[in-house]
Amino acid sequence: MKNKYLPFQIGQEYENWEFALEFSDEEKIKGFDSYFYIWEIVFLTIVPKYVELIFCLDILNVVIMTIDFETIDQLQKFRDILDAKFGNKTQFQNEYLNAEIYQLLGLELWLVYIPDGYRIELSYGINKYLNIIYN
Repeated sequence: MKNKYLPFQIGQEYENWEFALEFSDEEKIKGFDSYFYIWEIVFLTIVPKYVELIFCLDILNVVIMTIDFETIDQLQKFRDILDAKFGNKTQFQNEYLNAEIYQLLGLELWLVYIPDGYRIELSYGINKYLNIIYN
């Protein structure tokens, strides 16, 4: 089912964006193709610094948006927007990762904290693939 808040719909084909993508040499999931989206997008009032789309057999499976905030207050306001749009979340933490996970009709949205100022990765897609990337 389509989520009206997400800028890229999981399950769509590569050809929808082929002229707006630049190939990435890094393979986050073995056997999958990663591309950077080169046009600017706005997601819930924020313009991500980087947007990476990960495809398997030309089908979109994961989206990773890297977002930088200037202050902790900006980050907190964005988290409040996520809570309002996507509902309850669960905390996920291990020795390498601190994240909040939202459940979305067959998908997950992960807010992953990057220990570099006020930077986050906001990733969504199929749970199995998000676990491969972050575990």
